[in-house]
Amino acid sequence: WRTWGILGLAGAIGFGGCQPSPALALEGKASYYTEASCQQEGTSGVWTASGARYDETAMTCAMRSRHWGKKVKVKSKRTGKTVLVKLTDYGPGKKATARGVVIDLTPAAFVALGHDLREGVINVEVTEL
Repeated sequence: WRTWGILGLAGAIGFGGCQPSPALALEGKASYYTEASCQQEGTSGVWTASGARYDETAMTCAMRSRHWGKKVKVKSKRTGKTVLVKLTDYGPGKKATARGVVIDLTPAAFVALGHDLREGVINVEVTEL
């Protein structure tokens, strides 16, 4: 048991050729490549986890981090466009996270990156500021 605990810790912090998890990378102010999805349209006005009302026209995002108000730079790998978004909600959902999605963007941020909303999931580089 002790060996597994040490190996698990070593893998989580990046020893032994392992990559840090996205949550740890974000905490360490690193940038990393991941997938982004678009938050559901038509839900403007609902309360977010940060206590603000969700606005699908704002440049905001949801991540599995509770650092509300933190700025995150998101760059599309395909278009090369970059947006600056503010962390206001907790997400993405469990199914999306299981598929590798780390950040949920508002429709406005998704379109600003040069993508169509029907794409669903896009490859991005995420950098904490």
